[in-house]
Amino acid sequence: MRLLLATFLLFALLAPPVAAREEWYDHYDNALAALNRGDHTAAIASIEAALARKKRSGYLRTYGNNYIRYVPHFQLGVAWHGAGDCQAAVASFAQSEARSETADAPELAVRLERLRDECETRLAPPVVSVEKPVAEPPPIDRALLERGLAAYLEGNFEGSIVSFSNLTQTTPGSARLRLLLGMSLHGAWVTGGETDDGLIERARVELAGAADLDRALVPDPALCPPRVAALYRSLR
Repeated sequence: MRLLLATFLLFALLAPPVAAREEWYDHYDNALAALNRGDHTAAIASIEAALARKKRSGYLRTYGNNYIRYVPHFQLGVAWHGAGDCQAAVASFAQSEARSETADAPELAVRLERLRDECETRLAPPVVSVEKPVAEPPPIDRALLERGLAAYLEGNFEGSIVSFSNLTQTTPGSARLRLLLGMSLHGAWVTGGETDDGLIERARVELAGAADLDRALVPDPALCPPRVAALYRSLR
């Protein structure tokens, strides 16, 4: 009898230990640990194993008086996001929201929204930009330009203002025309006794517009008086 008992004890000691049955929370803990070390594949497998045993989310009891926040669909979305499968991540986040897993956890809700937005951006189709042909500027009316320059050189600033105003309307992107108009307006302001505030303000606007259109534009000293050139430089 003693020999039989000793034999039984010997076999019991030598036999391999029987693996303990893992509960849902064991798989969930394994998943969180895998996420922390960046092993998303292992995390996915562990969360799916936990879900196979416990489908209900929430603040659940594990054993004794121990409770944990169980948000498997949220964590599964995090794992899929980390693994690069955005379609699966978005689907998991949708399941998480449907179950209100992050309703009372603002930090998780913010993270869910951020990761979901990242995935939706990745999944969005690329924007195809269609380049529109650049419209060619209309040709400058050479005759009107010559009349404006002739009037300016003769000191007929009213005439040059009319010519250059018409030219800037048809060719608004020309810095040189804006400069010539500003010079004409300044000339009219000077010859009028420098009392017309409206003229000098219009001159400033045109000179500033010319500078905005072409920062490298330098007034021709043969045409531009020093006072106008100084004003133009101050507006650049």
